[in-house]
Amino acid sequence: MKRILTVLFAYLFLLPNISAAYAVDSLTLCVKESGVVFAVGSGFHIADCKKNDKPITLTYGGNGGAGATGATGAVGPVGATGFAGSTGATGVQGIEGPVGATGIAGPTGMIGDTGPQGATGSIGAVGSTGEIGPTGSTGLVGEIGSVGPTGLQGNQGVPGDFGPTGATGNAGATGANGISGWERNVGTLSADDELQKTVFAECSSPDKKIIGGGFLTDNRSNSGKIAVAFNGPIDDDTWQVIAGIDGSTSGDESFSIQAVAICVNTL
Repeated sequence: MKRILTVLFAYLFLLPNISAAYAVDSLTLCVKESGVVFAVGSGFHIADCKKNDKPITLTYGGNGGAGATGATGAVGPVGATGFAGSTGATGVQGIEGPVGATGIAGPTGMIGDTGPQGATGSIGAVGSTGEIGPTGSTGLVGEIGSVGPTGLQGNQGVPGDFGPTGATGNAGATGANGISGWERNVGTLSADDELQKTVFAECSSPDKKIIGGGFLTDNRSNSGKIAVAFNGPIDDDTWQVIAGIDGSTSGDESFSIQAVAICVNTL
């Protein structure tokens, strides 16, 4: 914008030097987007002002009215913030003035005289004590009578009739159920070989619970060498047995095994 204004001032400065043969009432200029300014006339026509160029008409030497006000130009970018100035030196602290002298205390006033004490009134006379009445005579104590002889024991009375039978009491609370539904369930027999075996036995119903268990062996070649790794319940209604051979003997050590579960009804 600054460049355009400089060029316009240059053209305005040249206007008085235009000869009378070429003098007109107005001058049309074309300001190119690059900032170059052309005067519309011989060699440059208004059609040469493109979409982004700005045509400007200047009127002079006449009484024509003022042209329309041009659109407000875009606000230029805000300049960078200047560096902060250095902090000024601290001013000299004022000297504290002297403390004023303490004024002289005024004289203490005199204590007034104590007034005379009033006279104590006289004590009234004490009334006379009344006479004590005569004491009555003490009555005579009567003689204690003699104890009479013990009377004879009376005959035993006739037994009375039995009273009526009392009402029947309320029935007591029902006691807890005892164990019922006892059963012994034997699981499936395992294979007859020398491999480790895991077998199970279950209660016949989920309502029954295991109270004990064990295992049975069959087709055993050497029952004394069976090693039981686990023998017990794994939940409320399943008994598990894990067994194998200890391998300390030679020869045929095959065996088969099955679990046993003892179950009762839930209380």
